Amino acid sequence: MSSEQARPAAARSSCAQSNDNRTGPSCAVAQTANAPNARCVFQRTLVAILHRGLHDNRGMARLLPLFPLQLVALPGVATPLHIFEERYREMVGEAEKAGTEFGIVRAITRENESGITNTGCTVTVESVVHRYPDGRFDVVTIGRRRFRVVSLDNDKAYLRGEVEYFDDDSSELIPDDLLQRAFEAQAKLDTTAPERDSHHLSFRLAEGIDDLDFRSLLLQTRSEVQRLKMFADFVDSYVSRRAYVAQMKQKAPTNGSGHKRPGV
Repeated sequence: MSSEQARPAAARSSCAQSNDNRTGPSCAVAQTANAPNARCVFQRTLVAILHRGLHDNRGMARLLPLFPLQLVALPGVATPLHIFEERYREMVGEAEKAGTEFGIVRAITRENESGITNTGCTVTVESVVHRYPDGRFDVVTIGRRRFRVVSLDNDKAYLRGEVEYFDDDSSELIPDDLLQRAFEAQAKLDTTAPERDSHHLSFRLAEGIDDLDFRSLLLQTRSEVQRLKMFADFVDSYVSRRAYVAQMKQKAPTNGSGHKRPGV
């Protein structure tokens, strides 16, 4: 099993590991279709290129380079990555030089089965932060387009997939009270709030949430209003759970009553 690290954003301290298991097309897609909270999105609409100067790689037989990682990239959200495995140096290096996209898909391992989710997000390299003498390098990527994996291709050292891009079903007017709820929820995350008129607002608001199941559902939902409702409803339980986990970590070296065990 290979591993590739994702440098955490400033608000997080843990590294995400990649898990490219090189499973066959039917295996990877079928496994993730039955994963909890996984909902397939069927739509054949290609969205517009989000950044001026970005080269369009839609004509490349629709084969998108795929990077399986234990994280979920979101449109408009930055994802720092540390690239050290040779095949991913090649893949990300080619995308950086050509200004093209590659796709980040969530790697899933449950019991004795491994695979990838069938929904992901393309990213482009915004900057190369550091290059190491041994060939490793750090980059900052930005999320672009959402896609659904149709089939997988193993002809290269890294995984590629035939994908279908999708966007929201339609433009929606966001109620003021929902916006207010969403920003009140975001304030509880202690992260920098985006502008209210930001493109991909719901994704930007959720940038500080590291719950991968929630981020996966958000990525698959084709309504901005629905995503904002999901976000506003989710934050309270998420903040409470995060506080509980932090408390348990603090108590881990104690005897359970808040006192240090002898010799600790």
